[in-house]
Amino acid sequence: MGVPTASNRLAASARRTPAVYLRGIEAASYLSAASLAIRFLPFRRLIPIFTRVLPDPELTGPARSRAIVDVRRAVRSAAARLPNRPVCFPQAVAAQAMLRRRGVGSTLCYGVNTGDGVNTADALSSGDAVNTGDSVNMASGRGLNAHVWLVAGDEGVVGHELATQFPLVAAFSNARAAGATPTR
Repeated sequence: MGVPTASNRLAASARRTPAVYLRGIEAASYLSAASLAIRFLPFRRLIPIFTRVLPDPELTGPARSRAIVDVRRAVRSAAARLPNRPVCFPQAVAAQAMLRRRGVGSTLCYGVNTGDGVNTADALSSGDAVNTGDSVNMASGRGLNAHVWLVAGDEGVVGHELATQFPLVAAFSNARAAGATPTR
């Protein structure tokens, strides 16, 4: 990769269609809304949003793959440009909302680790974990690290690159069960 030249910048801008800009605006809006919701609403109030079933049959085939790629790019691009630099949780929430609008079911995954090789499930079940409101601290002085990622079927959407480092604690899916019909 060399120094960006005027022709390289022109070629890159030629690939940015109005649809790309609109997806970026949509992603920035969802990221901002997700950041506010995460900050001001109790988690129990967010769960129904994460698990609201898709109203229509899911998108399949190449259109589904294209929607996932488009949403991934829009969320990552918008997150890099917003002043508050939204991290994994608002990115996953925003991507899930965008995919839901496009008819793609997804699962929001929440994982934690201690960062020092201690089995997270053992630490949580032993009673060493103390919830201090903003974070979970271990009574032994160690803290827990949390990470949220989004998957659509077997395909990672956002945050999935670090998923192997965080044992899954909870998953919230909005995908329709096979053969299910919408209820109103």
